[in-house]
Amino acid sequence: DKAAADAAAKLAADKAAADAAAKLAADKAAADAAAKLAADKAAAETKAKADADAAAKAAADKAVADAKSKADVDAASKLAADKAAADAKAKADADAASKLAADKAAADAKAKADADAASKLAADKAAADAKAKADADAASKLAADKAAADAKAKADATSKLAADKAAADAKAAADAKAKADADTAGKLAADKAAADAKARADADAASKLAADKAAADAKAKADAASKLAADKAAADRAAADKAAADAKARADADRLAKTKAGKSTASADHKGGTVGYVLMGTGGALIASGVAVNFLVVNSAWADGQAAISDPRSVTPAEAQAIESKFNAGRWATIALVVGGLASTGTGVVLGPLHTSLTLSPLGVGLHGVW
Repeated sequence: DKAAADAAAKLAADKAAADAAAKLAADKAAADAAAKLAADKAAAETKAKADADAAAKAAADKAVADAKSKADVDAASKLAADKAAADAKAKADADAASKLAADKAAADAKAKADADAASKLAADKAAADAKAKADADAASKLAADKAAADAKAKADATSKLAADKAAADAKAAADAKAKADADTAGKLAADKAAADAKARADADAASKLAADKAAADAKAKADAASKLAADKAAADRAAADKAAADAKARADADRLAKTKAGKSTASADHKGGTVGYVLMGTGGALIASGVAVNFLVVNSAWADGQAAISDPRSVTPAEAQAIESKFNAGRWATIALVVGGLASTGTGVVLGPLHTSLTLSPLGVGLHGVW
């Protein structure tokens, strides 16, 4: 059976080669191809008739093998349907497929009584298989060509994308360089542009060094002023606290003495007037210092920052950082001075003009004075 199947396959391959050769010859020269096709077909038919028994046995064995592999009792019908589908796909003609199926059915019926009919059926099947194989090869080639075309299109698209990106990057770089050299002669020769760029870089480095030094000096001055003001405020607060403690101690001593003498604890003696006025003066000085720092440091840094925002190319990142640091230091120094001044002034008002003093009684600690 295998030898017969191999013989049938070889017959089909030979027929396919003959058909392919006939088609190639037809493409090259129509008249010669027709003659060669007729000769090849005659030779194939002669060989098919000589191998009629083998082809018929191979066809029967193939039908049995198909029926066994598919486990389908209707193998002959399915074979006819598959053959019809193959013919329909190969010829792309529904009418031709139907006719081929009918011819195949008639040939199968006649093959049972006529070996020649069986041989013809085998030859027709071999021809159909060869044509189907040729069509499949053509379809495979078409798919391969399409895949190659798709791959080429994808490669071209990738190359174009890369080229576009490179062009965009080059344009962005060119725009950035043109913008960086906007104040210089950007269209000069490359050597002059390089020299100008180096000179500008050196100038920027010098400006940055000067700006960093100025920023450091300004920050040091602001820090010193802030520290001095904070130290002064701390000293004033310490003096005020000491004066308040002394006043409280004196008031407590007086109240204790008056309590022992049977007098009321609600004494109207005022002990905090002088301390209150001192604290008011200290608070005013702190507020005035905060206002001065605001106008001299904060407003100046704000103006520099607005100028840098309006023209970013006029400053370097280090200079911008120095401006921001100067503004923040001045702002917090101003807030600290003003808040400390308000606190000191408020305390002074309570202890001074309001004639108020701390009072100790059996009920607790309170304020005593004229309201």
